[in-house]
Amino acid sequence: MIAQQSEMHSTIYKHKRTGEEVNVNDGVNETVLVNGYDFAKARIYANYYNKGGGLTNLSDKNKDHKFDVNQGYIDFYYSTRYGDGFSFASLFDSVQTNVQYLQVIVIL
Repeated sequence: MIAQQSEMHSTIYKHKRTGEEVNVNDGVNETVLVNGYDFAKARIYANYYNKGGGLTNLSDKNKDHKFDVNQGYIDFYYSTRYGDGFSFASLFDSVQTNVQYLQVIVIL
């Protein structure tokens, strides 16, 4: 009998304005709405983690670099998931979303 392997959980980062999505294989099963700047960072992390560069693939040669990348991703995840205060990028996205909403109301 072959044991079933668990499905890899990933965080889905969804661009607030375009709806585009990117998956990061980080073992967390969440969907996070992000602005354009954070979406670009999520793509970089997805490229890294989805190719096996995460915590499960540590080698002595790259241990320090991988620790830095992993710590950076943890900080990124928590700041996008729970917020870390004011940012111009989120203000810009908020203004753009409200302008689009107002345009729809005016048209109706």
